[in-house]
Amino acid sequence: MAVDFPSLTTEQINALRAQVEQQFAANPPERPQIIEFEQHRFVVKFQRQEKDRSRQERLSALGYLLVFRKWLPPACFRSLSVQEEAQRITLLQHAGIAVAPIYYHNKHYFIQAYSGVSLDTLLPRRTEPARLALIFDVVANLAHLHVKKQWHGGPQIRNLTLLNKQLFRIDFEERFGFYTPLALSQCYDLVLTFNSIKKFLHDDLNLGEQLFWHYWHINPNTELIPYLQKLLRWLKPLIGFGHYLGRVNKHNNDINTSIFFGQILNSVLPTIKKASA
Repeated sequence: MAVDFPSLTTEQINALRAQVEQQFAANPPERPQIIEFEQHRFVVKFQRQEKDRSRQERLSALGYLLVFRKWLPPACFRSLSVQEEAQRITLLQHAGIAVAPIYYHNKHYFIQAYSGVSLDTLLPRRTEPARLALIFDVVANLAHLHVKKQWHGGPQIRNLTLLNKQLFRIDFEERFGFYTPLALSQCYDLVLTFNSIKKFLHDDLNLGEQLFWHYWHINPNTELIPYLQKLLRWLKPLIGFGHYLGRVNKHNNDINTSIFFGQILNSVLPTIKKASA
């Protein structure tokens, strides 16, 4: 069932803005807030007063250089402002991507339609069959996003919501995709999506491979292959020492997740390369 988001007049938007500014003027929250207005729910996201992230930006630039042997200035890894994010969401909506509409934005906040509960909250509550079906929907949704020549930048399940059985994407703070090849940004989306669903797969490598093929059958984009190969080249040492690292780092989710995705790539890439030759 398609979601029918509220249509607001200019007068209603001004009243909604007044409510937001009256409610939050004294102390703008760090996290997005859900508010009620004329029997509809809306999300208000405020500009965060972030601490100095220059170190993180430099590390991201260095990591990009090491993996892909190309240099991007650290500023390319800086988060978008709320105003820039609102503008990007509007462009994605015009491109046919399932995002909730933006009603108003300025340099301090934006107002967006409510698009449901985060999958990070929903998935643990589902039965195993229902959870697995939704995870396959997540992977298909990513593939369809990529088919439309788009990228997310933060595609983890916490940034997907479900409303009336339809998936929506939220949180488009990443900037780097404007400066990298589209295929690389999409490869990054793929990695982050698998990293975020791995905890629900019970280390079932066969299931992970099925999910990858589910994506690839919808978006068999061979431009992704060189970037996936470069990533696998970095992950292979982790795979080789996987048993040892697993014993030493039983609770290190980052290492275990990297090994798992590396094993998926190690299995599927030879077939993909052969088919595309």
